[in-house]
Amino acid sequence: MADGASHYRHSVVPGGADIVFLGHIKNNSGILTNKDTDATRPLLDDDLRRAIDTLGASTAAIQNQKSILASQYESLNRCDQLDEDLGLGQDRDIARLHKKHKSGRQNIAAASSDLAHALESEMRSISEQATVEAKRILFSLTARLKEDDNLIADLEMFASRIEITEQDETNVKQALERSAALARYVADEIQCRLDRLYLESLQVGSGETQAETVPVEDGALVALEKELESLYPEIDILAEVSSRQKFAEPMIGELRNYHDKLRNASHKKLNYVVDVVTEMTLSTEDLIRRLQDRESFCGTLEAIAAAHRSEIGDSFSGQSNPRRGTLRRVSAQPIPISTSAQKRNTAPHDPHSLATLLRRVGLSLESLLHTDRVNEGWKALQEKRQQLTESLHDHGVAADSPLMADLLPTDRAIRLLSTCLHSDSQFEISLSNLDHQKKLSDLEDNLNRMQRGLEGLDLTVLHRRDRGQDMFVERWGSGALDD
Repeated sequence: MADGASHYRHSVVPGGADIVFLGHIKNNSGILTNKDTDATRPLLDDDLRRAIDTLGASTAAIQNQKSILASQYESLNRCDQLDEDLGLGQDRDIARLHKKHKSGRQNIAAASSDLAHALESEMRSISEQATVEAKRILFSLTARLKEDDNLIADLEMFASRIEITEQDETNVKQALERSAALARYVADEIQCRLDRLYLESLQVGSGETQAETVPVEDGALVALEKELESLYPEIDILAEVSSRQKFAEPMIGELRNYHDKLRNASHKKLNYVVDVVTEMTLSTEDLIRRLQDRESFCGTLEAIAAAHRSEIGDSFSGQSNPRRGTLRRVSAQPIPISTSAQKRNTAPHDPHSLATLLRRVGLSLESLLHTDRVNEGWKALQEKRQQLTESLHDHGVAADSPLMADLLPTDRAIRLLSTCLHSDSQFEISLSNLDHQKKLSDLEDNLNRMQRGLEGLDLTVLHRRDRGQDMFVERWGSGALDD
């Protein structure tokens, strides 16, 4: 026993469990005083060695199990700490996303209110400008009509001075008659002179024949009389031709020249009157058309403004607008929306007003709340906001520009303003700005890059369990239970 104890002391370093076991043996010394000790087999050194080896093996196993349990405990503590840190991080993320979402809703509401009020004020100013322009056109039309009345009176006096001659044929006929009468007078005068010369020659011949008693030939006298009678028609014709050439034709030519000049002057005056009346009519029609266009434009703007106030006036009546410039600057910045925050916030604070506003710009509330279409919805909202700004600028430009001549004023105004009333209208920008297009293309490129980066991230890692860690805990837990 002493050898075994010395062997135990020198060969094995007792552990805590061994010391407890030896103390228990010493305390239970009744085994030495047992009466049946002589009947049992004495303890040998081999038995003690085996017992000591068994105790050492059990001590090593217990130490190994203790270290395993300590490592498991540390792993569980680390897991709990990680879970706690993850929970705190998630809570912070949730709070931050709630705050960001709330600020985003406030910015959207402020931007919507600013846009609505800006649109209303711009429409009011455009309507006032159109009304002033219509009054100016009406005043111009009134002044032009007064000037046209005076001009028409002057034209009437001018046209009354046009000479209308209806005696041209009478004058020509009188000239021909007088020329014929002059020809007859000239022919009669020539005939009378010939007759007088003939009679004088007869008288002279008869005196000489009486003095000289020369026989007169009757045949020669008869022949001379016939020749004289044959000259009478020729004399009439020559007299008529001569009077016509000397008097009738010059008179008729002068009458025709005077008539042509008078007709040309009358035509010029009439053409001038027609040109003045035509220009006056076109100018009056242009002023009337412009006045009708302005009146139609004013009426359309007033109807749209009334519809705008009736639709969104109640939604924004209770909202205050302090520091509108700051909110407008903040609303111009893009606000990224996280998927986890989107899951926890499935509805806005005021869905009816937001849905009404989105419906006016051609979007739907579901398209913005859908997880897979968050970026597309934000991009569409920015595009619609840009389109509304550009269309408002285009409406201001269109208010100062003449409307299309091939369309009625009401149809043209409806066509210009239908883009703000119908979400399904195929609107194309007619007055595009190159700077805006460049900025829009750059913004689309940035949004596409951000969208590709967000699609590459796996945000479920933040809240899903680690399968390897679960398998490690299950394996060591089952091993400890088996031991």
